[in-house]
Amino acid sequence: MRQVYNKGITDVNIRSAETNVSLKTKQYMEIYLPYLNFISLVISKGLTFIYEQSTQYYALKAYNPDGNIYYSSDIDANTDPTGYANFESTYKSQANKSIYTVPKPISEKATSESGVATILLKVPGTFPTERRWLEGGTGWFERKHPDDFVKVLCTDEENKLGYGAGAPIQRFYDEQASESQQGWYIPYHTGILEIKGFDRLMELYSELFIKILAYKGDRNDEGFTEDTFRVNLFWGKI
Repeated sequence: MRQVYNKGITDVNIRSAETNVSLKTKQYMEIYLPYLNFISLVISKGLTFIYEQSTQYYALKAYNPDGNIYYSSDIDANTDPTGYANFESTYKSQANKSIYTVPKPISEKATSESGVATILLKVPGTFPTERRWLEGGTGWFERKHPDDFVKVLCTDEENKLGYGAGAPIQRFYDEQASESQQGWYIPYHTGILEIKGFDRLMELYSELFIKILAYKGDRNDEGFTEDTFRVNLFWGKI
């Protein structure tokens, strides 16, 4: 099966492939991308990727943990010397490895403005040679309300990827759902929102940001007063 899609990315070829996993045949769909599009997608999704090398040629693959899809690309020094040199100097050292360190806690707090507290956590390290994996975390307001809720995003505040400062790279909620269904309510009985279980699938490139938007449930009520939101996260170096 071979189809070509032109949805914002040129020359995208889709075909099926079979891979033997644990003595079972698992069906994958391959999405081929030009080299620069491949690298951009790997960074935006935080994917681990591998390469196979032959004379003046690299074949690249990155598996999507969300489903039976893998992304592929290739670089030939004869037809794309700039991309070939870019891969060898910048990205080759990141491939073919996935070493996770023990997660460590980080924390931050912010006072709400007009009922919304905004927290920006910059991923430590150097872009694009370093990454962190996110295990999860907790967050809460000092004064709880049953309609307090939170949205979490990964953003590019410093325009590392060239999409504009502050561009959202990934949303940890379904932006296609209705507005009232996006994000998480903070459980009223505990007053603390706990998110965990990424199972090392959420990888973030250094110098990107985790952006947390915490909304007060009573922000439109008469007599509303601002509140402070606190968050604890756990991430480890890759």
